[in-house]
This record gives sequence, structure tokens and C-alpha cells, in this order.
Amino acid sequence: QGLSSVRTSAAVAAPTDVGAKRAQVAAELAAARTRLDELARTGQAAHVADDAPREGKAAMTTLRKNIAALGERKAEVRALKAQLAEARAAGDGAEQEVLARLVPA
Repeated sequence: QGLSSVRTSAAVAAPTDVGAKRAQVAAELAAARTRLDELARTGQAAHVADDAPREGKAAMTTLRKNIAALGERKAEVRALKAQLAEARAAGDGAEQEVLARLVPA
């Protein structure tokens, strides 16, 4: 009777399609790069006017942080791709661990 409020669920964690997730991330990165390139071409990514509203300055700070994070993620992905190639060449089954880090859930 004490467990009458406990509910169970038949939901099962679905496997992750690494290829689909990788394609999704690649598409998001491509879209972000395109948008950032557009901003840079129009001069919007270069500076913020001193008299700009605080929200505009905050948005620029966020954009700069996002650009830096994107660069870091690109470097991380390059390193993980190299590790993945090494794991595949070794054939010791470690590639699933590298894939899990390459494409987080």
C-alpha cells in the first residue's frame, strides 16, 4: 500500500543513431558559420558602439563567447576524429567510447 503512488513506465531508452546526430550537429555548425560570416561581412560582428543599449552589448558578448566555444568544439572534434581513426585501426572496440564523446547525447 505504501507504493501505491509509484508509477512505472514502459519507456525504453532508444539507441542513438550516431550518423544522424553527427549530420545534425554538422548542419547546425554550417548554419552558424554561415550566419557568423554574414555578420562579419556586414560589419556587425566587429564591434559594438559605445552608446549601444546594454542588451546589444550583452548580445555581442554572448556572440563572441559562442564563436570561441565553436572554435574550441571544432578543435575537440578534430582531436576526437584522430582518436577515432586510431581506435578503428587498433580494432580493440574502443571506437564506441570515442564516438560517444564525439557525438554527445
